[in-house]
Amino acid sequence: FGEKYQEESLRAVPAGRLLLETDESGVPIMELYRRASEVRGIPLDRFMEDMQENIDKVFFKR
Repeated sequence: FGEKYQEESLRAVPAGRLLLETDESGVPIMELYRRASEVRGIPLDRFMEDMQENIDKVFFKR
């Protein structure tokens, strides 16, 4: 997901399959993380942990 998305879609994606990106956006990634954690109803620190796990799985095979 990027800067623009449907909140319902963001809530529907399992945490283990979710990634956010800023490739074509001027919005800082931390702002997207903050918004998404609010939409999903979880604390920002938990959301950031989930994102780091997904990044590690996809890009670093950890």
